[in-house]
Amino acid sequence: FNVVGGSSLTLFEVNEAAEVIQQAVDPEANIIFGVAHDPNMDNELRITLVATGFASKAGLADTGEEDEQTQLLKSLKSEEELDVP
Repeated sequence: FNVVGGSSLTLFEVNEAAEVIQQAVDPEANIIFGVAHDPNMDNELRITLVATGFASKAGLADTGEEDEQTQLLKSLKSEEELDVP
């Protein structure tokens, strides 16, 4: 994952993000992180996460429930609400 923040970004905040991500992934996951400073971000923080190695949906049983990503996309009023670089 990569963390980008303004001048107020602290190592404590980066560590908090790392802990949340570490709790969500497989214990064997290889986590690599980076940090960048963007003076235009002021008190904002942006985290970019790239994850690989998921099991194919074809190999999983259908639970009849929508996944979180599908629910999120349906809740958006338009694509303009997405933060796409």
